[in-house]
Amino acid sequence: MNKKKVLITGATGFLGSVVLKKMLEKNFKVTAIVRDERKLSDQIIKKNPTNLIVKKGDITNVNLKGKSDFDIILHSAAETSKKKNTLKTDVASNIIQGTVNMLRLASEKNVKKFIYISSGAVYGMHSPLKKGWKESHGISTSNFEEKAAYAFSKKLSEILVFNWASKHKNRSYLILRPFSLYGEGLKSEYGFAIKDFIDCRLNNKNIFLQSNGKLIKRSYLHVEDYSSWILKLIQEDYENITLNIGSKNIYSLYELANIIANIEIKGLSKVQVVNPENKILSNYIPNLNKLTKLGFKEKQSFEHRLKEIILNKYENTN
Repeated sequence: MNKKKVLITGATGFLGSVVLKKMLEKNFKVTAIVRDERKLSDQIIKKNPTNLIVKKGDITNVNLKGKSDFDIILHSAAETSKKKNTLKTDVASNIIQGTVNMLRLASEKNVKKFIYISSGAVYGMHSPLKKGWKESHGISTSNFEEKAAYAFSKKLSEILVFNWASKHKNRSYLILRPFSLYGEGLKSEYGFAIKDFIDCRLNNKNIFLQSNGKLIKRSYLHVEDYSSWILKLIQEDYENITLNIGSKNIYSLYELANIIANIEIKGLSKVQVVNPENKILSNYIPNLNKLTKLGFKEKQSFEHRLKEIILNKYENTN
């Protein structure tokens, strides 16, 4: 069987680096567009895989010359750091112009499938439905929300991807909307509460929630499950689907903080969780009926993986 030839963006990010590693392990022929080769995973750099070509460039002005061809473009690049997301015109430009350029490249290279990694943020940050948003739900983000520019830019990019596939014969798309993910590579600059809580535990500091954590719910999926599902979608030739990506296991922010504060780790003191009374509702969870019907199942245990991450960080700093 011929191995897929994949062009990937976002390969140096938290999620993209794990997906790239798995693709290389499965002997896909991968071309990665990166701004800085030094930010590639150390494991990848040390192995110097023969099935990886690295192209230095920016997705907003990429220009791949030559006869290179690809079966699939997996486009996931978007700026995720809090600091670099302060200027919303830059957020919109990076997401929309990057997608436009990758779609133009897909047409130029006669790519058959375009996989776009969107975000659960396209729905908004609070689902009024207990079971979360379905793929058919529209945007409920207010123009005044912090993530509004990000959410609307992601949604517009989805529309562009859909339009690209519908205007070309024998072209298809996958639009994936990941919710909250976690794993070893989380950095403080991403602004994820789970990373901040772990840092508090490691530094023997109490965890102070900014609002009533009992009213804020999330679906936490490990990056190993996420990356395995990406490969399954590619290998089994799924096409023309918009799909929520998340975990069935739902935790409130208060529950998450208490798990991290009290996991038994020899030599590491437990800490307290301080929960204020102010009320901010945030039911940021996906409806996963569609994902489940397609046969996708989690293999990672949330609490086991959390303990593993904390223990590894604790051992590496002592």
